[in-house]
Amino acid sequence: MRNNTLFGTVFLVVMSMTSFGQAGYIVSVDVDDIVAGIQSNQSFFPGATVTAGVFLELTAPSTLSSYNFTVRYDTTELSFVSRSESNFGILAELDTSNAVNTVTGNIFRIDGGTLGSQTSPFGPTRIATLVFIATNPSGGAGDIDITPGLFEAGQNAFFDGTGTNLSNSVLFNGASISAVPEPSSLWMTGAFVAVILGVWYVRRISPVAWN
Repeated sequence: MRNNTLFGTVFLVVMSMTSFGQAGYIVSVDVDDIVAGIQSNQSFFPGATVTAGVFLELTAPSTLSSYNFTVRYDTTELSFVSRSESNFGILAELDTSNAVNTVTGNIFRIDGGTLGSQTSPFGPTRIATLVFIATNPSGGAGDIDITPGLFEAGQNAFFDGTGTNLSNSVLFNGASISAVPEPSSLWMTGAFVAVILGVWYVRRISPVAWN
């Protein structure tokens, strides 16, 4: 019995080393549109162009064969301009004709496939680019304005080479925009800070005058 248990343990260890299991995926929106060091929060003037990159990252070995997801955006803060999707070599775009609903703020089916067997993770890789105009930016880091997700039941999912649904292994990171303060607001803020610093300096050099 003891030898059988040892054999079983060794067999399980070998299987775990050779089997991929469920991989992890991260889909992120970057409103700075920079691949290295994804930044999801940024400020814009009303009327400014907002270029948002959509990036896919693999955090574990995978046999991903296809993916479909939707991007939603806040129509009160952003006006949709265009979308383009990238073929980044190992993940070819399946369909670039998917519709956009500018009333509900849904950009349907960012999709791709044919990744095949990947024995090691890879970093954030662009799979789409979205362009907006900032109409009424507000809020901040807690106000998510562009977010990817599995919003279309029966359509959106991640599958491996065996047809297994990997959607539970996907983490989606959205992005937020906020308004850049107008020059007059910046001037008032600077003036207020200058007054406070002036009072502090006077009190420091003339403590008797304040007693």
